[in-house]
Amino acid sequence: MDQNLKAKNLLLYVFLGIYVLTALGTLSMLFFGFGEVKDAERSTLINTFLVESAVAIAALFYSLWNIRNKEDRAIEHTRELIVNPLEESFKDLVIPVESLRLPTIQLHENKHFKRCKFIGPSAVAVMGGTYKNVGFLECGDIVALPNDVYLTGIIVLKNCTVEDSEFIRTTIFTDQHTAQGFKTIPGVRVKGIQS
Repeated sequence: MDQNLKAKNLLLYVFLGIYVLTALGTLSMLFFGFGEVKDAERSTLINTFLVESAVAIAALFYSLWNIRNKEDRAIEHTRELIVNPLEESFKDLVIPVESLRLPTIQLHENKHFKRCKFIGPSAVAVMGGTYKNVGFLECGDIVALPNDVYLTGIIVLKNCTVEDSEFIRTTIFTDQHTAQGFKTIPGVRVKGIQS
């Protein structure tokens, strides 16, 4: 839950708390004889109570509507993030890695990604290709796999071109040759390179 929503909820609860206390005070003065209420003041107290109640009900409905609206926007935003994994070229996209899943083998070969953000948590196997100006945020170590490894259940980028892109919270597995190239990127740690 973001800070803005927390602040709005806190204000709503404070408002409702003040309303309840004010309403109880008004009702106790009107019907239970607390305080001295003159007949001339009685109609003013009743009108004040009705206005307070209307405002409290409106605030409650607004809050519920706002929460529902936020949920609808979140669902719509998620729909916008879904990409068609059969495309050959991807540009200026935020790509949840899991949306790259294909019906059969998870192989993306000779595809082009430009200014994309690959979002995990997930794992990707990178087998060859061209990677220019690529960043790795919260990805941990890149793992170089032994030669002749057969992978299943993982998305594979084979001989793809990835430019000006970022991998975020994504575990990267790679072949030995590609691992040598990744090793030259400042700040990237590669484990498992064989001599």
